Amino acid sequence: TASTSASSMARQSAESAMASEEDSLGSEAHAAMQDESFTPNQSSPHQPQEEEQGQEQEFAQQQQQQQQLPPEQCSHSPCNSPTGDDTHLSDEEAEEEGGASPGAVASKEDSGAVEIAQHPQPEAKAEEVALAKGKTKKVKVTFNALHCMYEVITRTVEAKGWKVLKTENKAPHCSLHWLDHSGLSDWFRKVEPWMKVNHYPGMHNALARKTCLARNMARMHRHFPVEYSFLPQTWIIPGDMIDLEKQFDETGKAKTIFISKPDAGTQGRGIFLTNELNKIKQAMNEREGLLVVQRYIAKPLLIDGMKFDLRLYFLVGSKLSGDGSLEPRLFLFRDGLVRLCTTEYVAPTSDNLDQKRMHLTNYAINKKSKDFVQNDGDDDGCGSKRSLRWFLETIAEEHGPKEREKLWTKLKGLCVKMVLAVWPTLEAEYHNGFSRD
Repeated sequence: TASTSASSMARQSAESAMASEEDSLGSEAHAAMQDESFTPNQSSPHQPQEEEQGQEQEFAQQQQQQQQLPPEQCSHSPCNSPTGDDTHLSDEEAEEEGGASPGAVASKEDSGAVEIAQHPQPEAKAEEVALAKGKTKKVKVTFNALHCMYEVITRTVEAKGWKVLKTENKAPHCSLHWLDHSGLSDWFRKVEPWMKVNHYPGMHNALARKTCLARNMARMHRHFPVEYSFLPQTWIIPGDMIDLEKQFDETGKAKTIFISKPDAGTQGRGIFLTNELNKIKQAMNEREGLLVVQRYIAKPLLIDGMKFDLRLYFLVGSKLSGDGSLEPRLFLFRDGLVRLCTTEYVAPTSDNLDQKRMHLTNYAINKKSKDFVQNDGDDDGCGSKRSLRWFLETIAEEHGPKEREKLWTKLKGLCVKMVLAVWPTLEAEYHNGFSRD
């Protein structure tokens, strides 16, 4: 679940992306891109360990600034939304139905994604455009919501004073396009230099699918085994079946527990734990798509005895430089979600492998449990869904501020490493998807 939450990169919230409390990682990633050892034609980027060493001091300064934020700036917690937790849950439920990731923004103008990442100001009802004669004209931003699946997106846009359009004849001419479906290639051809769209060409193939994520991370692990050691051992089936078979004895049993996931599954469907090779082969034969099999992490960190995962909100933007290359502009929101299971965790055995609410943190699986605790919005540190801000504060209280800063730095590094792993692909797909003019 850690890998899917991070590619959740690939699944993020618009309210988080548009909030003001973001950490800019663009300078660190841009420094890595400028290194001579990392070019768009190479398959591996600048040495991540050297990059992290360069980031450490700046990250610490950013963390110190964050801790000095006044209390009124902490109202953007996903568990303390002014719209209430029920609304947020329904948006996430819709997201888990297979909607496209709303977190990446590609732009063909110099402002990149920074403009979209700004905090909504009530008085900012329009943008001022300087005219040639020195006069100014207020131009309202138009937002294409024709293919937007999430109500939280349109609510945030309307709060900014932007104009929401949902008609076939007007939507294509909007300045900002939000697309929550897989048919993106046709829209990329329509994007003009003054428009923005919430997807990168190639992001779906590079990171959003489990098999693509596994392949890219495995490639990086081969080049940088220390820096990418956070990845559990992974096999893509059927291609890696021969190697996977070596993990089982002659009877097809293994002492190790494995977790199998369908490539394109959502809401925990098709995921199972097993130590039997035949079950994996049976799943492979029953499904037309690919499977990703990983060594299961049997001793995870627990909260109140429950297994959990973290959902990070990571905004990926870019700036088109004069030489035609893309400069990454990366932002990590300072809050997020902690999703807990609803059955107390015990080490996996043959008797409990089928208890999904013990092993899987998916909201769609746990929300129907009698033990699911709804968060009422008053306390972001209780219930089955909590805030990342609360989690980090808990780490500081129990283990000290240094451990909190260490963990936050590692989470930032995780996001940067994943983007750097596929940046040459994203850059190439960008130029293939968008016209040169």
